[in-house]
This record gives sequence, C-alpha cells and structure tokens, in this order.
Amino acid sequence: MKGKYILAVIVAGVALFLDQITKYYFEHNHGSRFIFWEPLLFLQFKANPNIAFGLPLQSFLFIAFAIIVLGLMSYLLFKSYQNKEFFQFFLILFIIAGAVGNIIDRIQYGYVVDFITVPFWSIFNLADIYIVVAVVIWMFYIFIYEPRKKISKKS
Repeated sequence: MKGKYILAVIVAGVALFLDQITKYYFEHNHGSRFIFWEPLLFLQFKANPNIAFGLPLQSFLFIAFAIIVLGLMSYLLFKSYQNKEFFQFFLILFIIAGAVGNIIDRIQYGYVVDFITVPFWSIFNLADIYIVVAVVIWMFYIFIYEPRKKISKKS
C-alpha cells in the first residue's frame, strides 16, 4: 500500500517541477509567444501580482495566508493517509503542489508567473490548473460520490 502513496508523492513532485520549469522559461523569455489555437489559446509571459481571479493582495499577506492553508492541507493529507483514502490523498497532494509552486514564485519574484492565456477569460499557469482541477474533483467526490456511496451501503 505504501508504494502507491510514494508514487503519488513522486507524481506530484514531477508536476511541481513541470510548473517551475515552464515558469522559469517564460520568466526568462518575456518576448516568447506560442500560439496553439488562434485566437483561443496561446502561451505568453504575464507577471501576476494578484491572487485568484485578479483579486489584489499584498505578497506578505498572500504568503501568510498560503502558509496557513498549506498547514491545513498538510493536516488533511496526513488524515487521508491515516484513513487509507488514497484518492483524497492524491488530490490534496496536487493542491499542495500547486500552492507551493505559486508560493515559490511570490518569494522568488514578488509575483506569480502566468503564461497560459485564454483571451477574454483568464491567464494562468500549471499550478493554477493543479489547484482548480483537484478542488473541483475533490468537491465532486465529497458532495456527490461519498453521499451516494453511503446510501448504497445502507440499501
């Protein structure tokens, strides 16, 4: 059983590495622009001093808030491991990997490096994708899958 948890940590570590390597590239190549599906998707550097959805927050407040959230997520990660809830463990790892990726940016640059651009909607990075996808799946799991599983056990 421990093997799959170790593998999950390795996968999340690789995801964090990919986040950081892509951000490093765009941080050091501001003029680069890659068009994937014009005009719907392209990659281009953007310094983001704000938090989610463009909301402003001072970097030191963001870092303090992020450390508190990381503490909570670490506790939930530990509990999911104790309770042998691998799926939740995996999702929490990706939330932590995304948060750590953006915290590294804040500490290193004073802003988050965003580069995935969807015009007329948003600009984001791999860490943001990890967080959003993991949270959405986790909420589905908690509010839809788990209650249905409990109902089917009662039947």
